[in-house]
Amino acid sequence: MGIIARRIWRSVGWWGLAYSALAALAAYSILFNPTGNIDESGGRVIALTIAALVILAYRMRGYQRPRATKSYEEVLKPLLTSTEEFCLVLRPFGRDGEIFLRLYKMTKKMRRRTSQMPYANILTLEQVIARSVHRGLQQKTYALVDQNRKLAPPGPVYVRAPNENWQAAVLPLIQRAHSIILWLPPGQDVHESFNWEVEQIVLCGLQRRTIMVLPPPDQQIDSYRQAVAEAAVLLATMDTVSGKTTDADQLKIQHYRDKLGEKTLIMRLETAADGDGQVLMRWFVQDSRRRWRLGKSRVHASLYENGLADLLTSIEGDLAGQPFSVRYPLNPGQRELPTAERQ
Repeated sequence: MGIIARRIWRSVGWWGLAYSALAALAAYSILFNPTGNIDESGGRVIALTIAALVILAYRMRGYQRPRATKSYEEVLKPLLTSTEEFCLVLRPFGRDGEIFLRLYKMTKKMRRRTSQMPYANILTLEQVIARSVHRGLQQKTYALVDQNRKLAPPGPVYVRAPNENWQAAVLPLIQRAHSIILWLPPGQDVHESFNWEVEQIVLCGLQRRTIMVLPPPDQQIDSYRQAVAEAAVLLATMDTVSGKTTDADQLKIQHYRDKLGEKTLIMRLETAADGDGQVLMRWFVQDSRRRWRLGKSRVHASLYENGLADLLTSIEGDLAGQPFSVRYPLNPGQRELPTAERQ
């Protein structure tokens, strides 16, 4: 199913599809009735059909037009030499803007405030991440893209990294980031470049400032399980001294796989209460039923947004009261940055 079709399906769902089909059938029977006359009730049905199409377009407005990416030189030096704090998103390239989530207004008990039938607003997961960072920290979110990509889906500020010097571009951002989000998109293998980025996180001692995000399990369960397996390896890697996946303990990998299960959405390694070691904090789907309710996906934007905002706030809590130099002891803005040709 193509991206456009999935966008429409996530917005419409079963109820919206049934609603549209009934409205279209009623409109057809009225417009092509033998008498050729349209009474008052028929006019209402036609108006209802038109309104349904308008609502669908309105609900889908959340997926905005792609935004222009920015060059490495345009962003990196001014950002790193300033005191602006930011969040960095790292992920394998190639699947940006392909996960869509419904956005509902929720109560404090995570119940829908309004029905929003028959259609729902939709956002990409990248948009949800950027919204969460702004909500929890009032910061911008940055992510790297291939140097040849001029447009990218809405969400973070996308920075074009030079292919030949990409490590020199991403390492200063890792060292200077307030928090780091590792996003594991569905159906995307973890490449050596992503493993290298995780290695740098470990070598910089930033494991507890890192949050890992998994795709929603209700959309592509096989791809979700693949992401869980990859997340388990990365979590075990963060327990190593070297930060290399080859050094990850197999027993820890299995432990994390069992711990994550099939409901985890977001996770972060935090310092244990006794100060010895680290514990895994998770946000997960609480409903244990495996059958999705008709027309209602359990996993929606608010689950991710609330979980990310909570974990990001906890990271800020760990850093509260610390001066800038202590927050960022590896601040690359204090030394000359590598140069790269403008692409």
